[in-house]
Amino acid sequence: MAEDIDAELAQLRKAYATGALKVRFRDREVTYANAEDLERRIRFLERRKAGKRKTGAFASFSRGDR
Repeated sequence: MAEDIDAELAQLRKAYATGALKVRFRDREVTYANAEDLERRIRFLERRKAGKRKTGAFASFSRGDR
């Protein structure tokens, strides 16, 4: 799995560096709408490789009188 992520990241970074929006990886071809979408995919894979997941937070409120 890590090799797949590394290989896909290499292709995505190459496309980003050259300004291309179409990326071919294994038997898939993806056309990104813009550079921001491509960069978002790069960041997602970097987090996944690092073992981090995007998490949310819950807000808590206190009335202060209790």
